[in-house]
Amino acid sequence: MGAADHLVAVSNYDRRVGPIADLPRAGDYANIDWERVASLRPDVMIVFMAPERMPAALKEKAAEYHVRLANVRIERLEDLFEQLGVVGELIHEPEKSAAVAASVRKQLDSVRTRTAGKVRIRTLIVREPSLLGVVGRANFLNDLLELSGGENVIETPGWPEIDKEKLLACRPQAIIHLMPGADQAAVAQAMAAWRNVPLPEETQKNIHILTDWHLLQGGVHVGQTAEEFARLLHPAP
Repeated sequence: MGAADHLVAVSNYDRRVGPIADLPRAGDYANIDWERVASLRPDVMIVFMAPERMPAALKEKAAEYHVRLANVRIERLEDLFEQLGVVGELIHEPEKSAAVAASVRKQLDSVRTRTAGKVRIRTLIVREPSLLGVVGRANFLNDLLELSGGENVIETPGWPEIDKEKLLACRPQAIIHLMPGADQAAVAQAMAAWRNVPLPEETQKNIHILTDWHLLQGGVHVGQTAEEFARLLHPAP
């Protein structure tokens, strides 16, 4: 949202890109570097976890170091806009968060308009190199797929694992395989694995591997992801 100057550190999982490339890493879900946190003296620590799974020790440590915990959760697409407002208030930048939210909504509305009335393409979204970790319903990626002119062949919610028999039984017309940050060798390996799956010829022609770093993150790049989904499922004539 253009407010990276407020950051003093990021998590171990954040990719070294753009304005956060050189920021200190302060830990992750399982292990926070409290010595580093103490030296950086942040006012707020933003986490993403189910409230019932937030460890008591995390709350205690944050209180000890006088750090406010903010649990920012983005499961569905609409959550993004609510949480942008929350973050904007946390860092006293409501105008920036509102501007970013408006820009993302404009992108999404444009994609939705472009695909309105088109035949929904039965699509499998894959999220792991194994080919069997997939994207179910009731999450932001499914929301993006639907507004981009696709229909998820996985009917269960969340982020399920399936077997090869289930994959074939889903009978997807298109497959979008998300491999954030993958290099050419990894992409070639994944495509070779797909060629060994006995899918119909038309489906084989519609296997797409995407490598943008932000694909699995429900952040401000969701408009770009929607545009890419729409381009693949409903290419311009």
